[in-house]
Amino acid sequence: MTDLNTIITMFAGLNPSNDPHGSMDKVFCDQCRDFVARAGTPETPLTLEEWKALRESGDYDAAFRRDILDAESPEVFLFVLRDRLVHTAGSTDFVISAISGFIDSIIDPRTVTRKEV
Repeated sequence: MTDLNTIITMFAGLNPSNDPHGSMDKVFCDQCRDFVARAGTPETPLTLEEWKALRESGDYDAAFRRDILDAESPEVFLFVLRDRLVHTAGSTDFVISAISGFIDSIIDPRTVTRKEV
């Protein structure tokens, strides 16, 4: 299986010319690049459980204030990224489908829980 950081790096390069009509908005490409570059343990890790609680609360302001770069793992980063892309229309459907292809085998999108391996 391909390393998810490699996948995230590929997403970072989807809009090299910062085209407003590109495959993914610049801000999300930048977040992909910054997440891989950060490669450390954040002070306040964003866990899958926390993201699930934010989703279920319906408080989108709180969810969007949470820094995606604090994701505890590449899996959580991609899951949160996909949610943000869907809610902001920040990418093409193809990008969202591609992320789903990588992440849905790891995290159940309906229950927001990790699948047993």
